[in-house]
Order: sequence, then C-alpha cells, then structure tokens
Amino acid sequence: MEEKRNYSSFDWFDAATPDDIINAAIQLGIENMVNTSSIARVTAVNENTVDLELLNGDKVINVPLCASSFNGWTISLPIKQDDTGIVFFTKYEISNYKSTGEFSGDSLSPYSQNNGVFVPFALFKQPAINDDIIISNEKIKLTINADNEVLFTCEKDSGTLTINFNKDNEIDINNEKASVLIDKDGGVTVTCESDISIDTKKDVNITCNNASIETQANAEIKATGNVTVEGATVAFCGATAAQGAVAVGSPCPLTGTHSKGSSKVFVPGM
Repeated sequence: MEEKRNYSSFDWFDAATPDDIINAAIQLGIENMVNTSSIARVTAVNENTVDLELLNGDKVINVPLCASSFNGWTISLPIKQDDTGIVFFTKYEISNYKSTGEFSGDSLSPYSQNNGVFVPFALFKQPAINDDIIISNEKIKLTINADNEVLFTCEKDSGTLTINFNKDNEIDINNEKASVLIDKDGGVTVTCESDISIDTKKDVNITCNNASIETQANAEIKATGNVTVEGATVAFCGATAAQGAVAVGSPCPLTGTHSKGSSKVFVPGM
C-alpha cells in the first residue's frame, strides 16, 4: 500500500531568512549594476578615447585615456589596438568633465560602465623589477640607473646610435661609425671612419695652447682673400720646392724669423 504524503503549505522562512533574501538581492545588484575596475583590451583608438573589451566580454566605448598631464606638460601615449590595461569606473558621473573639462559630477549612475577611465599597463610578460628606470620598445631604450647614469640606444637599419652619460661625468655619443667623447676635464675626442665637414656662413675661430694637424694624404688651404701665417718661428718643409724646401705658388710675404732665410718675398722661379 502506497505511503501517504503530507502536502501541507510550504513556509519560505524555512528556506531563507529575511537577511538571506536581502543579501541575495544586494549581491545580485552589485554583480549587475556596480562596476569597480577590470582588466581591459583596446579594440579601437579614437581621437582621444579608446574602445575596450572587458574580461567578461562586455564592450565599452569612448573611454578617456589617462595620459599624464601636469603644469603645462603632457606625455602622449601611442596606444594601439590590442594594448591592455585597467579601466576604472568612477562613482560620479564624468560626462561634463569629459566634454568640457568642468570639474563637477552628479551621482546619476554610480559605478556605471559609462563612467570608465582607462590606464594602459603592461599586464603580461612585464620586464624584471630592478633599480633602473627603463623606457623601451623594440628599437629604442632609455635607461636611468641608480648611479644617475643615462644610457640611450636607438637601433636603425644603418646601425645603433648610443648616447651615454656615465658616472665619470663623461658624455659618449657613438653610432658605430663615428664617436664624440667629452671627458670629465672638458676634453673632446672625435673619431670617425668618414669625412668631417664644417660648413658655416660665419667665421671659424680656433683658440688653443698647441695645435697639430697630420694628414696621410694631401692637405689644401684655399681662400678667396688673404692667407696669413704668423708666428715667432715659421717653418715650411717639403720634398720638392722652387725655393729650397717649399714650392710657393704666388708671391708670399714671410715675416718674423724663418727657417729658410730672411724676410724677403719668394716668387716662383726666383
């Protein structure tokens, strides 16, 4: 014989208390209405905003980009599609601030996805943490280390440009073909594998203690005006010459004490 069952009315308080029901409603509201922050991926870049895809698949558009701006300075960020970061959803409405810069906000839609601001971050395969400040991409790298040394490198198809400000108070500029070194005493050393050209519309003045110019081939001095060589002792030395040791191409007055005679004017053939 089948057992008799009791189908009396069901009391909901046996299943959940009023606090349980309230907590469940709050939980449901938070999950569906309140947004705090989320990791996001850039799907499109607009003039000064980005469109984003959240981890849960939601899409938000025209989200302002948090670029550093202070005291008249602005750091522009070259954001591209598929860059990642964090989007924060503010408590107050930010539409007035986004459109006109007006510093005011109402609580019309607290923590809505319409009130998001995007901060780009490296969230995957970040560089190792150390004491250096490093700004880099695939071709350019700027490093400032704990000793306040600055190293800048830029890779080009023709080679690598390096600018190094080291702890010995030296500046070294090198592009693998030429280098300029300014040492801590103010000395300058220029080394290169090609020509050095100085092109100026004004005068070139060189003042120093001693000067030495050596060339392994020919040397020429050309001027549309006068050429003056002046010194306590002026020596002209060469392998062949019209007058002793030097071939003079035009009348050349020599003044002072000379290694080849007196202060006469040498003329070709004389």
